[in-house]
Amino acid sequence: MKAVVAANNLSKFDPKTFLSTIDGGRKITAFLKKQKIFVQGDSSDAVFYIQKGKVKLTVVSKTGKEATIGILNEGEFIGEGCLRGQPLRMCSATAMTDCSVMRIDKTSMMEVLHREHAFSDMFVAYLLTRNIRYEEDLVDQLFNSSEKRLARMLLLLAHFGKEGISWTRGLAFPAFIHNRTYFLTDITVYSDGLIDCWACIDMSVFRQKIKQG
Repeated sequence: MKAVVAANNLSKFDPKTFLSTIDGGRKITAFLKKQKIFVQGDSSDAVFYIQKGKVKLTVVSKTGKEATIGILNEGEFIGEGCLRGQPLRMCSATAMTDCSVMRIDKTSMMEVLHREHAFSDMFVAYLLTRNIRYEEDLVDQLFNSSEKRLARMLLLLAHFGKEGISWTRGLAFPAFIHNRTYFLTDITVYSDGLIDCWACIDMSVFRQKIKQG
């Protein structure tokens, strides 16, 4: 009888509930736009889950040069390097928008990964998906033109093609565009692929306009 009860409790575990409730080494913190979530060189002792908002990952070289290495969205994890014994943060995480982020202690994260197969399956699937995206980013960087890389980045920022995501009002952000010179402009991306920059246009026209100046 006890074995049946234990099995029922195991089957009732819901990763979404785990990632939305405070308990056992988990706490939720609100971060304002541009506020640091963690800083390069900090102790790496927890995993963070983005419940709401966008987070930018940056790294600073010894000479002080900063580079953006990733932009993560709602439903993604950051800081998982601690699970493989990473003692210090290799990068900084900064809120690009107002964010709600869950902090999961390393010990609590390891326990749930070992105990709950539903959660470990979800986490492994997430890591594999992100690894595929990194491979695509590398191919994009090596073989595609700057215009194609910009177009792909805009679609990723707008969650284009992601099930359940729709930006009916558009996602706006400032961007530098290079065409003979650098200039700053505001770009709005919509879920149907339209770009509001020099009026609403599609991606192919957008790339042509960048080339033409």
